[in-house]
Amino acid sequence: MDKNQLLESAKVLATRATSISGNLEGKLELCAAELTASLKNRPDLEDLIGVGNMSIMEMNHINHFRYMNSLAALYDPKSFVETVIWVFRTYRARGFSVQYWKVMLPEAMTILRQQLGDAHYHEFGPYYEWLHANIETFARLSETELSVFEELAGKDGSHG
Repeated sequence: MDKNQLLESAKVLATRATSISGNLEGKLELCAAELTASLKNRPDLEDLIGVGNMSIMEMNHINHFRYMNSLAALYDPKSFVETVIWVFRTYRARGFSVQYWKVMLPEAMTILRQQLGDAHYHEFGPYYEWLHANIETFARLSETELSVFEELAGKDGSHG
C-alpha cells in the first residue's frame, strides 16, 4: 500500500468518533499510566523500546492519548497519516522497534475499552484497529518518505 492508498483508507474513519473526545479527556493520564505499567512488566521491553528509553516511552504514552483525544475531536485523515509516519520515523530513530506498536496498540485498546466502556470504545476502536492493521505500511513509509511536516521543515530540519 502506498501513501495515497493509506490516506484513502483513513478517510473511511472520518465519521467515527463523535462524542468520545469528552469522555477520554479526564482519563488521559490514567490511560497512559496503565499502558506504561503494563509494558514495564514485559521481559522484552528493552527489545521493544531500546536501551535507556523508559522516560521517552512514558512521554510517548501520554502524548499518544492526548493526540488520539484531539484526533477524535478534529479528525483530518491527511494529518493523521502524516503524523503517524513522523511518529514511526522519530521513535524508530530513537531505538523503538516496529514490534513496539504491535504490542502497544492492542494494549492501549484494552485499556481504553476498560476506561471508556464498550459504548464509547465502539466509537473510537476503529482508529486503533486501522492503526494496528497498517503498522507494516507505516514502518515501510517511514523508511522511504518524509512526512509533510518534515518536507516543510526541510530534510536537514531547516525552515524553508
